[in-house]
Amino acid sequence: MKKMLIGLPPQASVFTRDSIRTRASEKALLESGSIAKRLRARIRKNEEGGSLVETALVLPILLSIMLGMFSLTMALYTYQQLGYATFAAAEQLGFSRGLYTDPCYQATQTLMTSLQGYTASKLSITMTISNSAGTATVYGPFTGAVANGSGCTAAGTGGAATSQMGQNQPATVNVNYSYTWIPMWLLNLSGSLVTQQTALIN
Repeated sequence: MKKMLIGLPPQASVFTRDSIRTRASEKALLESGSIAKRLRARIRKNEEGGSLVETALVLPILLSIMLGMFSLTMALYTYQQLGYATFAAAEQLGFSRGLYTDPCYQATQTLMTSLQGYTASKLSITMTISNSAGTATVYGPFTGAVANGSGCTAAGTGGAATSQMGQNQPATVNVNYSYTWIPMWLLNLSGSLVTQQTALIN
């Protein structure tokens, strides 16, 4: 027991001296700060540079996605408006039997009334009217600015209305609209939006 007690103080002093030396060297290193500062500066510099590179890469992609979504939304909205207007025009054409000298002109007027702000020259309109025997006659294509008497007078009251427009026969309106997409990255894309609606002739 005495040997153990006698041996402890020298061992404790050795451990104490080692820990003091270690702490002293760590403290000197921290106080000088040259290595630590350099490492921190380098890490911060790399982080900032990395963020700039990431932003430069991601931002164009993000903008492309947002512009593409907005452009697609506007195209779908335009297509929906065209569909409603074409349906109204087909209904008008179906109710035109024996009432107008130019049923196609009346249907086109209904179409353009539903499409306020649309350019008439960008519209290509075709109307198909069936007679009492079911034989279809195609009129057009003409623009939204068709003049009265230039559409389908043969199917109107001035022509053989009863033979050109058969009761309970289909009347179809086909509209082709030249649509320009929202410009993106110097690209001016365009295409056609096509809608078609059919109504029965009364």
